[in-house]
Amino acid sequence: MTLLVPGWLVQDLRIYVNSEEAKKRRARSFYRESADNYVFLSNNGVPYYTSKQELVDRRNKSVNEYAGLVSRAEGVAIQDGGSLRKHIREMLVPLIRRESPNFQDFTFHDLRATFGMNLLESQLSHLGEQNITSALEYVRQRMGHANIITTMQYLQYKSRLKWKNSVQHEFESKLFEHVSTSANVGGLV
Repeated sequence: MTLLVPGWLVQDLRIYVNSEEAKKRRARSFYRESADNYVFLSNNGVPYYTSKQELVDRRNKSVNEYAGLVSRAEGVAIQDGGSLRKHIREMLVPLIRRESPNFQDFTFHDLRATFGMNLLESQLSHLGEQNITSALEYVRQRMGHANIITTMQYLQYKSRLKWKNSVQHEFESKLFEHVSTSANVGGLV
């Protein structure tokens, strides 16, 4: 899968990768100074998510020795993003709630899904609603979905959202038909 990354972010990543802090973290990591290493590691040299390839490499000592890698302790815990979830829950959300007290909780995957929805919306407005297939295929590729059915869930969500908004509007119109509100008396309170 090809990731599209803005040039400024590539430059910032290069600066970080060559920093002393990143070098210290790599020195503590399983892959050390190898092109196979992660860009982001904890202070202890542990990745935030353990790749499937690392699990294979840890099991295959001959590959590790051939690549010049130092094998660490075998019982290393697999990282599944727990520290990232903790950071969102304990640091980021409380920070946002200082300005927006009713801000809802979210997960890292919610950010990915939001990106997918926004990307689909952008493609549909750019290509037009008659080119749904092209828009879905573009989003499928960018999201790395193996199956277009996964991507189509974004389209189904979008249509359900339109339907829910329509039902809500109809309900409110009927409910407030006989009640004076600023909305139905020309903005007067």
